Amino acid sequence: MNIVNATRADTGGQGIRLSTAINETFPGIHTSRAFTGGLNYGKIPYDILYQKKWKDKGFPDEVMDLWKAADVYHLHHSKGWMKHWPLREMNPKAGVIMHIHGRPNAKRRRAMIREVEETRNYIRVVSTPCLLYLVKDNPYRWFPHPIDFPQLEKFRKENKKDDGIFRVIHAPTVNKDTKTFLEVMKYIERRYKNVETIVIHHQPQVRAWELKSVGDIHFNALHHGMGGNIFECMVMNIPSITGDWGRRYPKTIKQMHPTNTMPFVRALTKGTLYNAVEKLILSSSLREEVITAGRLWVEKYHTFEYTAKHAIKTYEEAIALRS
Repeated sequence: MNIVNATRADTGGQGIRLSTAINETFPGIHTSRAFTGGLNYGKIPYDILYQKKWKDKGFPDEVMDLWKAADVYHLHHSKGWMKHWPLREMNPKAGVIMHIHGRPNAKRRRAMIREVEETRNYIRVVSTPCLLYLVKDNPYRWFPHPIDFPQLEKFRKENKKDDGIFRVIHAPTVNKDTKTFLEVMKYIERRYKNVETIVIHHQPQVRAWELKSVGDIHFNALHHGMGGNIFECMVMNIPSITGDWGRRYPKTIKQMHPTNTMPFVRALTKGTLYNAVEKLILSSSLREEVITAGRLWVEKYHTFEYTAKHAIKTYEEAIALRS
């Protein structure tokens, strides 16, 4: 099976990691190429870097041959982000995956509904479980993305400090309640002198991992469930605090968890965020409980092998829809 994972920028490296996972898990059987508009994540042997001159001068024959020969197009961030790639030249018999990433909001909800109406013969997936609750009678399915365990574990081993300081980290890719987080941390730092606040803004993916690896507690957002930030912290044994999306969300996460437990600490308001940070600072047993639950989650759903097998099964379904 020939697969194209096409993204606009892939700053989080999800298309590139997924291609790597497929190629490493199924060598000589399935081949995935990452067609990407940016390399903030880092270059790998299988990627095709989009160049602006192609829009006027045309795509190189090598690129077009790979594009036209694809059996599956995995389009990350879907049609609105796909203006870089020659969609009119797609193989009409190929399976198509429309993949939405990121945080739930009203704009993303409208985009999801529109795509449901326009892409009835495509498979529609989301990488964040909370996005499953945005559309009534939701035809989307969860598509867990692969996490780079060796790289994250390497950074954690090199950078973890045992100096008695609790480093509370926050790495917002968009507005994820950062103002509220900083207000809470002012109170925390006044009361606990051994606490340091770290906010990581606008860093390339691998550099962000390195900066996050010093953390002892991670805050994600008040109105968002689990996404890439949390999965990465789970691998690095950093307990996370986050909110959720709707009353059904916590129950669903517990049902999906191997031991029916929550792999993070919930916080939905400024007050509950303060309490969550304070409890994690004071309770080593709570930290270990959340770390253990988180590790079980990522080891079940986010290894290269699991996500590659999940991807191939989904791609086979997508091809069947188009034939």
